[in-house]
Amino acid sequence: MKKIIFHTGLPKTGTSSIQHFLLANRNKLRELGILFPANPEFLGKGNGQPPHADMFLHFFKTSARLEPSGIDWTNIFDEFRADANLHTMIVSFETQSVSTKRLDAEAYRRAISDSQAEFVTYIREPLSWLNSLYIETLTSLYPFS
Repeated sequence: MKKIIFHTGLPKTGTSSIQHFLLANRNKLRELGILFPANPEFLGKGNGQPPHADMFLHFFKTSARLEPSGIDWTNIFDEFRADANLHTMIVSFETQSVSTKRLDAEAYRRAISDSQAEFVTYIREPLSWLNSLYIETLTSLYPFS
């Protein structure tokens, strides 16, 4: 059975580092039967948006404005299941772990149909996490360098 791993986590828990690793190694991962969907043209824009951020629009009822990544989130899961060379798919976007109020459960059900789904969530010691988030928020509002 095919496996779909949803990688989630609060901001400031290492999510970006994991995403950078998966992106840098996506071709080797594919050779090993692991799909980490990415559009090289989107990644080259340097917009700072995580590669799967627009997935949020597919799984959540929201009016958020995100730049399209070029990944067809409606069909990518079916394409993954149809590819005999792939056994695992990894989807990574931290916000899917904090926005359950607008979750479109039916979209998740369709995505994981006929597959094993796993959710991997990263957490961090609360005071350390809060301090890191606070510092990032301050430096993004008031850049001193």
